[in-house]
Amino acid sequence: MLVLLMRILAITAIVLAFARPFIPAAGTLKKIGAQSAVSIFIDNSLSMEARQENGALFDEAKKRSKEIIAAHGTSDVYQVFTNDFEGKYQRFVSKDEALQIIDELDYSPVRRNLSEIYTRQQELLNSSGADVKQAYIISDFQKNITDFEYLINDSSVLVSLVPLKALQTNNLFIDTCWFNAPVLQKGQNVKLVARIRNISDQPLEKIPLKLMINNTQRGLTTFSVGANTSVDVDVSFTVLETGDHRCVLEISDYPIVSDDKLYFSFRVNRQISVLTIYESTDNEYFRSLYNSDSTFRYQSVHVKSLNYSAFTANDLIILSGLNEIPTGLASELNKYVSNGGNLAVFPGEIIEYGSYKKLFEQANLPTFLSWDTARIRCQSINMNSRLFQDVFEKGGSSRETSMPLDLPYVFGYYRLTSSLTSLGDNLITLQNGEPFLSAFQYERGNIYIFVSPPEIDFTSFPRHALFVPTMYRLAFLSRQAGTPYYFLDEDKAIEAPGVIPSGDQVLKIRSENLQTEVIPENRIVNSRLLIFPHRQLKQVGNYSLINDNQTVLPLSFNTNRKESDLSTWSVSEISDQLSQFDLNNFNLLKAGEKPLSQTINEMNQGIHLWKWFILLALLFLLGEVVLLRLWI
Repeated sequence: MLVLLMRILAITAIVLAFARPFIPAAGTLKKIGAQSAVSIFIDNSLSMEARQENGALFDEAKKRSKEIIAAHGTSDVYQVFTNDFEGKYQRFVSKDEALQIIDELDYSPVRRNLSEIYTRQQELLNSSGADVKQAYIISDFQKNITDFEYLINDSSVLVSLVPLKALQTNNLFIDTCWFNAPVLQKGQNVKLVARIRNISDQPLEKIPLKLMINNTQRGLTTFSVGANTSVDVDVSFTVLETGDHRCVLEISDYPIVSDDKLYFSFRVNRQISVLTIYESTDNEYFRSLYNSDSTFRYQSVHVKSLNYSAFTANDLIILSGLNEIPTGLASELNKYVSNGGNLAVFPGEIIEYGSYKKLFEQANLPTFLSWDTARIRCQSINMNSRLFQDVFEKGGSSRETSMPLDLPYVFGYYRLTSSLTSLGDNLITLQNGEPFLSAFQYERGNIYIFVSPPEIDFTSFPRHALFVPTMYRLAFLSRQAGTPYYFLDEDKAIEAPGVIPSGDQVLKIRSENLQTEVIPENRIVNSRLLIFPHRQLKQVGNYSLINDNQTVLPLSFNTNRKESDLSTWSVSEISDQLSQFDLNNFNLLKAGEKPLSQTINEMNQGIHLWKWFILLALLFLLGEVVLLRLWI
């Protein structure tokens, strides 16, 4: 009877083994014989350059994605994509094609938030028509991209997160840079400030920082930076020539090297365009000042002979003693200033108050109220303003000691209707506290209001020593410094001032080494040309905007520095986030504990029991043999 029982149990175990029994996994969507649509996101951002035991995180991510594919059937369909969201990867392919796509993947400067990635997977999976929809996200899960709060549960899609952990998250990188001067000129000594950030628990000392301009080293300095902090490093150089300057700041750090260089560019223009609009006669003081310096391109036009379309070609427009401002001129000047132009207003002797009101009221500025014939002197200058910054020498106590004591006189001026608005800045003040020169910002431009006509009958300002630095600085500050660099992953508009393509001319963005060339979208908005690269550029570096084979603007592109902070969520923290936001359809696959293919099989088909029944069958047969040998 015992032998018979052993045989019955052995046969039963073998039959059950061939039936392939399993214990279903909790929350599984897998159905026997059903086709699955599988979407796999592989994080190829630059933070995946970080190392772990088996090499770079990106290589480990590709390995894990192949394990995921191996765990699914040959009849399933697959989508493999990265941060680039390239169109050719927005479709489902066979198993072999998916493996081939994985081998072709490379790093990208583009970064995406977790919610963007999940939304893209959700849209494609829901349009697949498959019975079972599964999404995998393989990433280091940096804290600055994982916006769990924006994820929404979809009961038809099972999402598996595969976090990868680097051995260390230390990084030293160039965060940003800027110039200490608002305007750059030939022969000027310039101080460039570079902000270096240290993401580590160790302070660093005597790290070299190199500056290259037009492929020539122009600066070299060393710096020290504390743990988990930043430092601003000054690099000084002299602007030797006009034209385009393509630059790069460089440090050395490992293993994240993509942020060790910061590319930027700037342009030093040969001339600054100044236009004076007069009513009776051209002002001799403006003409003498700007015509005597080749830095300026000066033009004076009668108010009745204006070409409004040419306003955008001028950096500074001066209204010289106009008694009345035509409605059309007021409208065009407001448009000119709002688009980044700069306007200096000297009123006439007998003005039409309503016309000036129309000019100023759109910008919410005070306007002229009444004429005052009092003889009064200018009392003070605002040394903290951009206009007079670094104009006068400083004494040892850092107080302005060279400010001229004999300031200009005023023999007649217009009172303003109200005090300065929040956008206003009083630059030169009269002895009675009223402004002689005020500056206002209006949208992207600036308006400077003088309260006296520009003739010497009403003020000694044109013959005063203060006249030259004031009018020079008005012209120099009117030259807008372009944006030094852009980020590759941003879809930000780039303004190209003074450039309007005509006819069949095609704008292009071309790399410095001539190996990359793209055609950006361009739009003309309010007489301004806006360029949209739309993330077509993949490599950091210096570029040029080309129109009719001529460089019209230097451009520089870098990786987004948010990617340089390698702080990531741990597995336990990710689990807590999923619980906090009730993301029941999301689960964690912990890479490394056991083969990922085994984990996925258990998730999809539960825990297989056939191996245990084979083992039981062998044990029962062994029991039968033992009984036959020992008892019979």
